[in-house]
Amino acid sequence: MCDSMRNSTTSTLQAAITPNDTSILTSVDPRQTSTSHAAARWPTIEIFRPLESCLTSKDYFALENFLIVLTERRSREAEYLARLIRTKLADARIVLSEDVSADVAIINSRVTYSINDSPAETRSLILGESSPVPNFNLPIFTLLGIGLLGMRTGQTGPWTDHSRNIGKLALLRVDYQPQGNRQASQTASFPHELKE
Repeated sequence: MCDSMRNSTTSTLQAAITPNDTSILTSVDPRQTSTSHAAARWPTIEIFRPLESCLTSKDYFALENFLIVLTERRSREAEYLARLIRTKLADARIVLSEDVSADVAIINSRVTYSINDSPAETRSLILGESSPVPNFNLPIFTLLGIGLLGMRTGQTGPWTDHSRNIGKLALLRVDYQPQGNRQASQTASFPHELKE
């Protein structure tokens, strides 16, 4: 990616992230607690590997640039989140935005997922943290957001919350994906191939 695009992504990230150290590490999922767990240890990253995912170049560089923000944090949660992101980036298959399948969760997708076979929940994966509709948007810079980003419909995998509990995360469906929607509209505009 060229420097101008990288700088644009970095600027977007800096504008989207609030200075509150704990806000970036707190998911909108009510099952996650924010109590202190100083004595508990985070599960090893290796239990999640390989973190099978398909990231667009935009998703990849958003996560990569967020690592810069995390290096300024001095908490164990930030360190764990950074390790999880590095692992995801290392294991991911990277594609151009126009080549991503419509059943893959990317930034600005609306997804329906389940944790430990609990009732399905629907959220929109967003780059920033603020949301005009509480409990609807899910920032990708959370444990849950990172877990869902790049998953394919029907895919399951191990997941951990802020209480260090390990469970199963399942992406049930991608209800809306901006790139998939764009591809569908282009196909509708040109429904017939040109005949010689």
